[in-house]
Amino acid sequence: MRPPWLVPTAVLLAGTVLLLVGLGQPATIVFDEVYYVTDARSMLATGVEHGFAVHPPLGKWAIAAGMAVAGDHPAGWRVAGALAGAATAALVALVVRRLTGRDALGGVAGLLVLLDGVLLVQARTAMLDVHLVLLVVLGTWLLLVDRDRADARSGGPSDAPTDGDAPTDGDAPTDGDAPPDRAGPRWWLVAAGAAFGAAVAVKWSGALALLAAGVLLAIWEHARARRRGRVRGAAARRSLATVTVFLGLVPLLVYALSWTPWLVGFERTPAAAEARAAGDITLADRLSGLVDHHRQVADFHLHLDADHPYRATAATWPLQQRPVVYHYEACGPDGRDGDGERCTGPPGRTSEVIALGNLALWWGFLPALPLLVVAAIRHDRRASVPAAFLAAQYLPWLVVARPVFAFYAAPLVPYLAIGIALVADRLDRPAPDGPPRGGRTGSVLLAVVMLAAAALFVYFAPVWYGIPLPDDAIRARWWFDGWV
Repeated sequence: MRPPWLVPTAVLLAGTVLLLVGLGQPATIVFDEVYYVTDARSMLATGVEHGFAVHPPLGKWAIAAGMAVAGDHPAGWRVAGALAGAATAALVALVVRRLTGRDALGGVAGLLVLLDGVLLVQARTAMLDVHLVLLVVLGTWLLLVDRDRADARSGGPSDAPTDGDAPTDGDAPTDGDAPPDRAGPRWWLVAAGAAFGAAVAVKWSGALALLAAGVLLAIWEHARARRRGRVRGAAARRSLATVTVFLGLVPLLVYALSWTPWLVGFERTPAAAEARAAGDITLADRLSGLVDHHRQVADFHLHLDADHPYRATAATWPLQQRPVVYHYEACGPDGRDGDGERCTGPPGRTSEVIALGNLALWWGFLPALPLLVVAAIRHDRRASVPAAFLAAQYLPWLVVARPVFAFYAAPLVPYLAIGIALVADRLDRPAPDGPPRGGRTGSVLLAVVMLAAAALFVYFAPVWYGIPLPDDAIRARWWFDGWV
């Protein structure tokens, strides 16, 4: 029997290699690095961002930490994100292992994450999204650890079916008859709440994942309380209290703490101008400035309406119809690009970085989606996890009127891989908690997806890593007009 850490460690090492190799290329600022590298430099120097910041500070502190350790150069800007991407894949392997008990499935799911272009490009670019993804998947794993430990203490799975709403062991007792809950401190759940709070402290869209976690925890807690003999009202109150404390107050505390450097360095922020003019800056000024800053950020996100060539509605994300090009340089024979600037790549070559998903993962998930949804509706306690996080982190974007972009889908990537792995496991088993059946339909289909993903990775690697190629070779990878 292999050690439980072996496969996740192998995925982590593979991810470290895949994401760190050639990290300094392109050897220039690409896409939104212009904002986040500038902010990270300012935070290292002054403790606060340069100018008005439209996202919370934690992700920029991660970028700054990488720069502090590795240096202020392209690889240094991106190293924190690359390590976060590798850790994300390892956590996906842990999540799948915990849900299925199968190391191999976890390893394949982790590798699918590493072979995806959206995750890979985000991890190799000094932006916030990969840090958001890492913290959300970490929170998911911690939530599952807590669930399993609580289930073990209660004597069964938290979502085991009962006969309607009645307890399985006789008539419903009164509140006073309910057995005491001596579960002890739930540090894993505290850690999960902290991880989700940290995700919100990277980007507010982390609240979508927090919502999914809250719904799952509420369902599990309610079912567990009913199994312990609590009446419906008492079970609901207990469930609400647990969610409020661990996925309400704990994330709020972590989010608030992430603003400590901003409060300390308030006098160096644009928000402090009015307070400085009025005299000495007080604690009340700092707190008032923080509240006003949040109001301005909310106003920015709610009313942003700018045209952009890579604007892509959420409906286009699953088919990867309009991925974002982060970098493009066609270098002439004289070593200069079309604007007359000196190229970063070799003369006569073209380089591109495009956040294009691996079609084996994105398109391969589409036929698996109905099976995943049906399993979740039928109370498969494993399928409900990726289904909830996918729904919460995708569906709201369908009704957002402001400009959105395909790379906003980065948090979906781990759950696409988890979902495919769970559907494969479901096809291999006659029952959710049963042993694998004689046939291996799911495993065979998963192997096909994995091989296709590996082949597409090899083919598209040049436009994910920014490898200079002849112009015709780059253009050959523009399969659709929306990829230009």
